[in-house]
Amino acid sequence: GTGLGLSMVFGFAKQSGGFVGIESEVGHGTTVRMYLPRAGEHENATRIEAVASMPPKESGGTILVVEDDPDVMSVVASLLNKQGYRVVEAHDGETALAIMDQRDDLDLLFTDLVLKGGMNGADVAREARRRRPRFRVMYTTGHPLSSIEDLMPDDEEPVIVHKPYQMAELTEKLAAILKT
Repeated sequence: GTGLGLSMVFGFAKQSGGFVGIESEVGHGTTVRMYLPRAGEHENATRIEAVASMPPKESGGTILVVEDDPDVMSVVASLLNKQGYRVVEAHDGETALAIMDQRDDLDLLFTDLVLKGGMNGADVAREARRRRPRFRVMYTTGHPLSSIEDLMPDDEEPVIVHKPYQMAELTEKLAAILKT
């Protein structure tokens, strides 16, 4: 469906210190193998384990997540919940803005740049900030930035987390943006 399956496998293998091998032969199909190091062999294993084992905060804040792919939404909501954040889900820009109008407990908008339904993530952020000028925004995308230049936000320095999500990067960027 989304075209992110193989990139998510690659991202998981890479963040784990492994690699992916792909063999394809016409008429015989494709074989994908993921090679992972033994536990503790990866140079970043200690850091990844430390981030993953951090106890959830009592209340990390409330994040409005805008993601039109239900599978990706499930992953990001689970990651954020495990880090102590409350997640409010919206599957398109209009729904996100309607939620903003109803809730004043939202601390951050985390939106995909490429969305179905008319508004892209930069549009949603622009309208969110028109309604709440100091509203914090973080973007995500599974596309190379060069392929979506026309969708790039006009923020001075946009905070972007690339899919597939890496727990350490997501946690660090959220903590930094929520401190400001």
